[in-house]
Amino acid sequence: MVSTENDSDLLVTFGMETLRRLHEIDSLLLKLKEGGVSFESSINQIFRDAHSIKSGANLLKLKNIEQLAHAVEDVLHVLRDRKIIPDTHSTNIILEATDFLRQLIYLIKLSNHANIESVVRKLNGLSASLQKRSN
Repeated sequence: MVSTENDSDLLVTFGMETLRRLHEIDSLLLKLKEGGVSFESSINQIFRDAHSIKSGANLLKLKNIEQLAHAVEDVLHVLRDRKIIPDTHSTNIILEATDFLRQLIYLIKLSNHANIESVVRKLNGLSASLQKRSN
């Protein structure tokens, strides 16, 4: 494991890469909702981006970023497996989560102290409702 206190350069690199990935997630998610891109390739790319954010946060011991990215990944997993195109409600919840992740990145050294429960609860509820909807 990497110590976040001793490696500011690594945090900056992770932050810049994460912001790029969040932009990609937002862009593809909106295009997917509008039907302007391939479902399979878009949802797989969004999932990979969320997974990469989660993995990097784990490595850097950024527990809240990791947990929030994991909750996003869970929603994307259901969408991908059930072949459900995100509707306005699910898109808005995912976008709320990516906005929150962006805020955590801007304040990365304080991110482990943020309260993420509300957003994680919304994502978990979305995962559960999508699973029920597709059965």
